[in-house]
Amino acid sequence: MNYDALVESKAELDKLNALSAKVSPEDKRREKADYKRFFSIANKHQVFYSEKSGFYKYFAGVIEYLLAHSNLTIHYITSDPKDAIFQKAEREPRIKPYYIGVHLYHLMMKMDADIVVMTIPDLDNFHIKCSYVRKDIEYIYMFHWITSTYMIIREGAFDHFDTVLYSGPCQITELQRAEELYGTPKGNLVDAGYGLIETLEQQYQQMERQTYNCLQLLIGPS
Repeated sequence: MNYDALVESKAELDKLNALSAKVSPEDKRREKADYKRFFSIANKHQVFYSEKSGFYKYFAGVIEYLLAHSNLTIHYITSDPKDAIFQKAEREPRIKPYYIGVHLYHLMMKMDADIVVMTIPDLDNFHIKCSYVRKDIEYIYMFHWITSTYMIIREGAFDHFDTVLYSGPCQITELQRAEELYGTPKGNLVDAGYGLIETLEQQYQQMERQTYNCLQLLIGPS
């Protein structure tokens, strides 16, 4: 038994329990209702999991493409009761949002969808487990950063994903080298680019150009 992993997994569960103590009675009832609603729907094809509001921007390119080029219904699970996805779903009926907080652990173990996409690593290593109900789910990991795959990630963080959508050449090099070093099965590595930067580039191209006659300073956080 990997006791270090067990301790880390318990720490993650403790965080969920602490979160439960802060949830209002109204949101607890809402989560219970959304949990039942999620499992009342059969033949779910595409599921996204978001840790909190603000993560939609990483999924946006994929979801908007699916909405425009298919008839799929997007099932979107979020652990944030105030996630902006609920307002977006009011305008887009093919997005079905669910608030799942402390019951995420149980929901993931009972997952019955064809494809599950997330930006959180370490699937099946800690509190988020692969489904015990279906063994043919395709789990897809999507990066929400464009830098190294190992500087801030644990060894084996991507081992249980069937597909990894990497965002650049440095990531594919590191992922393939990790497979060689640790002898892990070769996964499906897909060059997906980085939608957030692509969206910013499109917005920049559409901006009206202005000419300044004074020195311009760019101030960034890092």
